[in-house]
Amino acid sequence: FVKEIIALRKATGLLHSARFWTESDITWYSPQGGGAEWEHHPSAVCFSVDNLYVAFNAQPSELALTLPHGVKWHRLLDTSLAQQEGVSLDSNYILAPYSSLVVQC
Repeated sequence: FVKEIIALRKATGLLHSARFWTESDITWYSPQGGGAEWEHHPSAVCFSVDNLYVAFNAQPSELALTLPHGVKWHRLLDTSLAQQEGVSLDSNYILAPYSSLVVQC
């Protein structure tokens, strides 16, 4: 698993950039795909940077995600899965408890 994470970081230029992301680089989302609603989902963080979408589920139950529409997403990482496969996704995804998701368009 760690070898796969290192390979992902090396293969994705955005994840080893020398500069920090700024507010203008990041778009925040609610799990349902709209704008971030921090008071309704304090245990979920979803955002996109360039062509990556990242979601963190810090709650003890599954999290239903709606990925941004209009693009084809490919799963790069789901920390709840033993094997990481570049699976194409539709706009709905169930994220396991206490896990993270990284997808790329």
